[in-house]
Amino acid sequence: MQIKDNEKANIVLNLLNERYNASHKIREQSEKFTIWVLGFAISVIGFLLFKSPGLALLQKIMLSVIAIIIVALTGWRQYALYKGFIANRKVMITLEETLGVYDVGTYIESKTLYPDRYRQIDRIPSRKGLTYHFYVTFALILSIFLLLIVLIWASPTNKQPPKKSDSGKTIEFRSSGFNNQNICNDSCCKPESTYRR
Repeated sequence: MQIKDNEKANIVLNLLNERYNASHKIREQSEKFTIWVLGFAISVIGFLLFKSPGLALLQKIMLSVIAIIIVALTGWRQYALYKGFIANRKVMITLEETLGVYDVGTYIESKTLYPDRYRQIDRIPSRKGLTYHFYVTFALILSIFLLLIVLIWASPTNKQPPKKSDSGKTIEFRSSGFNNQNICNDSCCKPESTYRR
């Protein structure tokens, strides 16, 4: 089948437009998912800092396991998006090369339309091939995860649950000088001397 040159150019432009849209959608999905995970982690951090009276050892272990699972699944999903992004970028570069945007003088005299570095799959050499977007995403997730683990294990350990009276109501003791004073208002908790005979 013979295709005219102007039709070929239109086909390549349409394909390239689709690849650009796909690239933006992949980045958008990555950003939304990262924001959701970070929001969840920050809410857990807020609970640990301001609301938690202390965690038992088992609770610390369970929270750490949950944090590890969430970070592993997040990393896996982000890596899948990254692989899709790179595959899409390779197709984009091929289409751009077909249009001659990296060739000197094709569109602008003595210049290229796109700089040659755009053809390098947007790599950051010192970051093991990650694109800047995904490098920042992975760094954010990892730093929040490490902060979460530190806060889980730095929170005070709650070794004993509160004491309960025979009636099932919680009794609290407050230190006041030389003796402990019961602050429960139930009649079952009052000293014997206050009972009427």
